[in-house]
Amino acid sequence: MSLVVQGANIAGAKECDRLLDEIASHKPDAVVLTEAYYWRQDVPGYTTISWAKKNHGAEARDVVVLVRDGVRIKRKRLKKMVRGWWGPFTGRKREPRRYPVVVLVKDGVRWPLLAAHFPPGGASGGVKTRGRNKGAWHESARKAKRWLKRRVRAVLLGDLNENRAGVKKHVAPKRGHVAMASNVDGVITTGASITIRRQPAPKGMHGWFTATIKETR
Repeated sequence: MSLVVQGANIAGAKECDRLLDEIASHKPDAVVLTEAYYWRQDVPGYTTISWAKKNHGAEARDVVVLVRDGVRIKRKRLKKMVRGWWGPFTGRKREPRRYPVVVLVKDGVRWPLLAAHFPPGGASGGVKTRGRNKGAWHESARKAKRWLKRRVRAVLLGDLNENRAGVKKHVAPKRGHVAMASNVDGVITTGASITIRRQPAPKGMHGWFTATIKETR
C-alpha cells in the first residue's frame, strides 16, 4: 500500500495559482504547504486542514495540509513548539513554530503525517541570525525525531531548513529513511520507503516535489 504526498513552498498569489494546476495534474493523497500564511484557496476534491492565528498564534498558518477526498482523516492536532526564532531577513523575533499532525487512513492503512517547517538556520542556528536559531531548530528536530521513533509507520514532510546529512544526524531515527527534494525540503519515514520526484518550482520558491511512500512492514 502507498501514500502519494506533495510538498510545496509558497509565498504569493502566483505560486498559489500554479500549485492548483500541479495538484490537479498529480492528484496526490495529501499536500503539505509551507509559508502558507496567505493561502485561502478551496481546492476541489480536497479538505483543507489549518489553524487560526487568533487561537493558536501567528505561526499557526505557516503550514497547511490538504487531504484528498477518499482519504480518511482519522485525527488531527497541532504540535506546538515553545521556543521563538529570529527572521534571517527581518532580524525580528518570531513566535514558536506550529506543526499539523494528521492521521490519514487510505485503503485501510494508517498513515500518521507530521507537516513541518523548521526554523531557519539549521543545526548551527544560522549565519544571518548569528546562531540565534540553534535552540529553536534543535527543539523541532528533537520533538520530530521522538514522534517518528514512537511510531511503527509515520511520515514527516516539509521544509527542514537543513541538508540531508544534518537531517539524518539530528532528525531521522536509526530505522528511518530520508529523501530530499532540495537542500532543505524533504521527507523522513519510518516503516516505509520513499520515492521522490522533484518538480520545477516558481522563481523564488523551493522544494516542489511529489513522493510515493510505500509501507515496508
